[in-house]
Amino acid sequence: MLTINATKRTTKQNDALRASGYIPAVVYAPGMDSLSLSINAKEFNMAYRAAGDSTLVSLQIEGESEPRIVLIQDVHMAPVKDEVLHVDFYKVTEGQELTATISFNFVGEAPGVKLGGTLMIQRDDISVTCMPKDLVDHIDVDLSVLAEPGDTIHLSDIAIPAGITPEDDASLLIVTVAAQKEESEDEDVRSIDDIEVDKKGKEEVEAEK
Repeated sequence: MLTINATKRTTKQNDALRASGYIPAVVYAPGMDSLSLSINAKEFNMAYRAAGDSTLVSLQIEGESEPRIVLIQDVHMAPVKDEVLHVDFYKVTEGQELTATISFNFVGEAPGVKLGGTLMIQRDDISVTCMPKDLVDHIDVDLSVLAEPGDTIHLSDIAIPAGITPEDDASLLIVTVAAQKEESEDEDVRSIDDIEVDKKGKEEVEAEK
């Protein structure tokens, strides 16, 4: 399990904290007071790339003998540059269900694309409930079943690991191979008569001015 080190934060000068290479954070859970923290930006970015949003991590807070097992619940990013502004950790309790977002891992190739279709991913993750021990970091989606343009994969078609319950409807569209629209031979093609009518209309408008 990945470990993220943290210290308790007393200052509210978040800009100064970020300038020194740290990120303001908070850890919370039902029935407990939230705790403000600061975490090393480089350490967190490495851990987040490896763990993502649906992997349990060990949060070791300075001064505490035991780490807290948490989810990276929310990462607030700067709107312009790729910089983490704030992190929310959710403390999990063994034996209690949690809600998390699990990303899809699209594997294989869709034969329908080679037949002229376009792969259209409608959803790249789902919200689920499960026990902490059942949480996985991704769910595979096999694209090889998309044999022809028009074929689809819905949530009901995906093998969900045991112990995990999706919160979305089973009919949710995940990915499809869209058929390529055929352009009409008459599209943007105008007859001489059409051009003459337009020309006559313009001449009448000019005469009325």
